[in-house]
Amino acid sequence: MEGSTAPFRKKGLASLRLSLAVAFLALLAFPGASWAQRSSAAINGTVRDSTGAVVPQAIITLTNTQTNVTQTATTNDTGEYVILEIPPRYLRLEGFQGGLSNGHPAWSNS
Repeated sequence: MEGSTAPFRKKGLASLRLSLAVAFLALLAFPGASWAQRSSAAINGTVRDSTGAVVPQAIITLTNTQTNVTQTATTNDTGEYVILEIPPRYLRLEGFQGGLSNGHPAWSNS
């Protein structure tokens, strides 16, 4: 019986090797595709005061609470801001009104 199944084993092993070779060549040919699933995010918003008016030139600070690394943005004339390439972590978002960062945020999510 062993003699009769040996050709199937060799054929299966050859097929597996071919499949692995094709997969390896695909990774070499398309390196960007293997990194397509990135773990980062972006945040955007509009800063408004208690009357609903937009707040231009407010400083927005995003802090990784584990490493204290910060990313900042300043709102534009319509109070909008964007922070890109945010790694997934525990984060704290704060806003400083009037472009002055005196250590006391006007608001915070923490």
